[in-house]
Amino acid sequence: MLTHYLFLSRGFRVRGAPPAIIHGPWFYTKPSSSERFSGPTLFSRSDLSVSSILARHLIPTCSHYWVVLAASLTAYGLSVRLHLNNPSFEARIAQTLRFGGLADCAQVVTGRVSPKAIYQADMAKIRATQRLELSNETVDLYPWGGIDAMYASELNVAHRPVFEGYGAYTPRLARLNESFLTGKSAPDKLLFAVRSIDQRFPSMEDGLSWPEILTRYDTIGAQRGYLVMKRRESPKTYEIAPLSEIQLSPETMVELPSVDALWVKIDLPLSTTGRLIQQIYKPAILALVVQLSDGTTHAFRLIPGVASAGFLVSPVIVNTEAFALFQHKPDDTRLDQLRPIAFAISGEAGFREHYDFGKAKLSFSRLNFGK
Repeated sequence: MLTHYLFLSRGFRVRGAPPAIIHGPWFYTKPSSSERFSGPTLFSRSDLSVSSILARHLIPTCSHYWVVLAASLTAYGLSVRLHLNNPSFEARIAQTLRFGGLADCAQVVTGRVSPKAIYQADMAKIRATQRLELSNETVDLYPWGGIDAMYASELNVAHRPVFEGYGAYTPRLARLNESFLTGKSAPDKLLFAVRSIDQRFPSMEDGLSWPEILTRYDTIGAQRGYLVMKRRESPKTYEIAPLSEIQLSPETMVELPSVDALWVKIDLPLSTTGRLIQQIYKPAILALVVQLSDGTTHAFRLIPGVASAGFLVSPVIVNTEAFALFQHKPDDTRLDQLRPIAFAISGEAGFREHYDFGKAKLSFSRLNFGK
């Protein structure tokens, strides 16, 4: 089953398609307690941007430091107030301020307990339940999570530059991770699973690296929900062959080319309004609404920076088993039910104003694999 759940509790109105549903045969599972609050950090960097601007530009020339401080705190408070709209905000605050965490911190600061002893005890607990058995070859884990188990198992870890996939949310960061796999420092083995945070489209987690993983590594087994993949002596070849480029309109279904492996780039720049909003909070969340051949629609969160770098949009690789099947045989008919026939871009209230659809475009390509 899919390891993430849909972030949309309401249907998006998309021309040419029924309202988006929030469950389906592959696309919905109830979040576990460990997944429930695995979204973005409590405060994003942009929350502090106004305070940073004030400190950088006003303090050197203004003698009224208290006025500047009050303005900074007011701006920060407004950002926090905006975060109150996030349903996980209160739970995150509770996790941050829980008494146990504060008590643990106090014991470490006062020297009543040894950080090294705590670390060793925690590693022993993880090792007892999540031990990974691999040789001494270098290894990395995709897309995220499980790092504690890797170190507890004393593996020979060789992390990529952005070692948790959701952190590679810009084209530059995505390319750093992609180029790592083609270089001399690439790991001998991978632990690979399909999962995502923030209800993102599954192949967006290090999506630009997927063609390299598919062609440079072979699946040789599985452990604790991960595929164990070994680096090939000679990588297979692949080609991203352009098919078409079209203008993108909001909430309008776009028919997808019928190919075994469809690659897409979505260029959707911020509007002037969106850039201003980004300085004090963040633009409206975008959604990728995919329509399957049975007429059902399913919505996922779309990250513009990842989308502009490119990712596999068809078939929708909903779990690790589907990834293994796709690697073995991209044209396998069992994947046909996961090939969308159309998709649309929708989003939260205000997304039309925050993004410049006049400059938006879609680029479709066929992902061809050689031998």
